[in-house]
Amino acid sequence: MAHSGSFNFGIALGVASGFTLIVGTFGLFKRWIFRRGPQTGADLRNLVESVNGLTNELRQLRNLGESLDRHLESFLESCERDNSARQAERISSASQEEVHEGEDKREKQAVSITVGVNSDVDDGKESESSEDSEFYEMPSEFPATEDNLNESEVADEETSDEQLLEKFVGEVDELDGDHTHYDENQCRAYTLLTEKRKEVHDHPELLWRQARANVGLSEVKKKQAESDQERKELLYEAVDLSKAAVELDNSLWQAHKWLAITTGSTAEFEGIQKKIQNGYVFKEHIDRALELKGNDPSLWHLLGRWCFEVASLSWWERKGAAALYANPPESTYEQSLEAFIKAEELKPGFWKTNQLMLGKCYVKLGDNSKAKEWLLKARGLAVSTQEDTESHQEVGKLLSTL
Repeated sequence: MAHSGSFNFGIALGVASGFTLIVGTFGLFKRWIFRRGPQTGADLRNLVESVNGLTNELRQLRNLGESLDRHLESFLESCERDNSARQAERISSASQEEVHEGEDKREKQAVSITVGVNSDVDDGKESESSEDSEFYEMPSEFPATEDNLNESEVADEETSDEQLLEKFVGEVDELDGDHTHYDENQCRAYTLLTEKRKEVHDHPELLWRQARANVGLSEVKKKQAESDQERKELLYEAVDLSKAAVELDNSLWQAHKWLAITTGSTAEFEGIQKKIQNGYVFKEHIDRALELKGNDPSLWHLLGRWCFEVASLSWWERKGAAALYANPPESTYEQSLEAFIKAEELKPGFWKTNQLMLGKCYVKLGDNSKAKEWLLKARGLAVSTQEDTESHQEVGKLLSTL
């Protein structure tokens, strides 16, 4: 571009010089005419010839000027085309460089991600430089829109809520499982769950745990010889809580388990007809819970308890059940024994009451030696709960009869 600028300036200077020469010559001619004036014919002819010559020169100079104008215009158009071509070439070159840079960057991203995955597999090695960290970021083709951010925030909130709930129920389960301070822990669990349910409504994991806490608190109040009415309210509320949990999540085996337990726990407040009806409910939900969690020893113990109670029905109770139901419940002590043994196999010594029930089954079946063996094992287990206390007392009474 510097060379074309100098050339254009030279052409313009040449044209200006040519017109300056013409104007100067015409001025000298005028001064010569008016100074000398016409003297002779020869002089006039010479003058005419000079004028004609000057006229021809002027005409030639004019043609030259027009020609120079055309050449100059053509040249300028050519220069403009050249400039446009050069600019297009530079743009094209820059675009290609950007494309190559983009391809190089994507290749680096791919390599970096591959290395990152491999490094997780190969002993978790760190990246070699901090610059590599940018390759783990979201590509520009997938910008973080407001919708994406909102969805991410909602997902984070949901994850956080679930984590907090999981932590909470873990703490409650620890309280329920710690029998060293049973009464205090049952009261604490009941209070925590009652307060939590004010924040989180109708969550099945909270509902069945609240039912369990109600049963635990009712045991504490029974030991403290408090009003039966308060215990009754706790237990019937526990039944409703368990039912709600099952309705919300029918696949939750703990909900079925505690619906069976709470239903059975109301037996002391019911008549014979209602007891039989509740017996069907108990069996239905224990069977369902075992379908979902067949390796839980407490479920097998509960099934054994149902079989034992049905096998222990008196003649008139059986007749009453037959009058009320076309298919009254049936079971045997052998079936009860099998269920208690299954529970003990899954978790030996897990419950004083289970070993007590094994001893009672063998008594019913006439095997006092086996009965004494299991009763002695039961007596050796620690006493932690009110139920343990009651079972321990019954163990002593049975042993005294053998």
